[in-house]
Amino acid sequence: MDAIIKTKDVIEYMGMEFLYFPEDKTEYLPAVIILIVFMIGAGIVMYYFIKNSRKEAEKVNKQYQQNINENQD
Repeated sequence: MDAIIKTKDVIEYMGMEFLYFPEDKTEYLPAVIILIVFMIGAGIVMYYFIKNSRKEAEKVNKQYQQNINENQD
């Protein structure tokens, strides 16, 4: 209990009253769930960006090859 009081005194002294560390760790669950949802969403979006950029690169390569073939003829 003394450590908790000392920690609170240090936090107040340093001007960090906005920090909140709950003793009941189940209060972290909503934040963890939201973090996981956003990480999965970011992974899905990154996958689609990579997939789309590969398609665009293939289109550019095909057009480049067609231009080279037309210029050679």
